[in-house]
Amino acid sequence: MNSPGIHRLYPHVPAAFIPIGLAVLAIIATLFGWLVFAPSHVGTDVEFHGPDVSNIHSIAYTIPGEQFDNVVVQPADGSTSPRVLATFPSGGPTGVHMRGAASPLGETIAVLWVAPFATRANLSLVDTSTGEVRAIDGLFDSLSSIAWSSDGTRVALTSTTELDGTKRTNVHVVERISGVSRTVASFEGAIDVAPVGYSFDSARLYVVVVDVSGSNLYAEEAGKSSRVAG
Repeated sequence: MNSPGIHRLYPHVPAAFIPIGLAVLAIIATLFGWLVFAPSHVGTDVEFHGPDVSNIHSIAYTIPGEQFDNVVVQPADGSTSPRVLATFPSGGPTGVHMRGAASPLGETIAVLWVAPFATRANLSLVDTSTGEVRAIDGLFDSLSSIAWSSDGTRVALTSTTELDGTKRTNVHVVERISGVSRTVASFEGAIDVAPVGYSFDSARLYVVVVDVSGSNLYAEEAGKSSRVAG
């Protein structure tokens, strides 16, 4: 018997919900048992490997100037003084300086540079071992993204033109060995087009396109582009 003034409260569960509740408890118990006792082929400890800095032998960087910009390379261990690998004209009064990106294995640097009073950029490929500079035909966006394929055989970048009020941005791929450039994708009316990288097997080029609908991710393979996200 309960003491005066003290009442024990029991939750009231409608009879219709009792079978459902028991079924839910059974499912939870089954899942718990599976998680505890089922064999697993995947470990719970994940180890991420960063770049092996011991394989970094040289560091390349740029030194901007009023009339010329230098690409400089220096041994990572500081054993010798920095040396100028290549020199390019700067944009002069426009204040635009060269930009570059090294291939994955570091054998080539793709350099975008703007001649004085020009608005569009030239592309040159610099051999990091010999300092040889190869000019690539065509003009490109001075602020274009530069995306190397995973195997270092080609590099992607953009060029934008406007005709009769219509803005068109082309995505070009340049072969590292031959220097041949080809257009692999084209977008009209885009606010920005940026090649962002390749798949691990270098088969697909990924391009971010920003337009009135928002930001969209495209994949280009064998000259065909398709939207994969956005």
